[in-house]
Amino acid sequence: MKPFIALLLLAAAALAAPELPARGDATKPVKEADNSRADCWKSRGMLPAKATHNEDCIGTIEYCLRGFYSSHGEEFDNADDCLRSRGLDPATAVDAMRIVFWDDYKKGLGALEAANELFNRYMLLTRFARTSVSDENDKEGNDFISGFQSSNENRLFQAREMISKAKYHLKRAFGLIHDEEIEAGIEEAKGNLTAAWDELQMKDVNQLRSMRDWFKERSEEKYFHNI
Repeated sequence: MKPFIALLLLAAAALAAPELPARGDATKPVKEADNSRADCWKSRGMLPAKATHNEDCIGTIEYCLRGFYSSHGEEFDNADDCLRSRGLDPATAVDAMRIVFWDDYKKGLGALEAANELFNRYMLLTRFARTSVSDENDKEGNDFISGFQSSNENRLFQAREMISKAKYHLKRAFGLIHDEEIEAGIEEAKGNLTAAWDELQMKDVNQLRSMRDWFKERSEEKYFHNI
């Protein structure tokens, strides 16, 4: 009796699993990610990776693209063959830029992060250098600023070099067929970063210094003529 009940439960689960249309030559059905399955989405560490990487849980597209089929007894030369085995055409099933070289992809993203931090540091130190305090009040700070000023322009140069490096690797990562889109995306991000710093530098941070005007308006100085 128990085996019969288990068989019924398995059949019901199979019927409930969402499927996408596939071509007639498919050897297996296409699955969509199913967030409702409690056996797929438990806390980290409670289930083995094999369970959370199940095609019924994550869906066919991710299952094939990330190569999880190899953990479930399926062997394909590449993700496209996996998709075709489900009757999907890789050219239309995946509406995204395909990563060809993951090593270049990681190097490119790493270069973008480095460029961002180098530029931020350059701008912060530039802002430091624009402050003016006498040695009597902060000689240590003045010495510190003097020490990095000579090398700060090099940080800007390094940031630009990193952006060029990022473009090179990211274009390679996508097989050199999305160059214009990648170039435009990085240039837009660079422009937004520069604009953010321009906006920050325009912020008034002289509220205490401006108290000079506050006192002029309230003290006897308000009767004085500017000479």
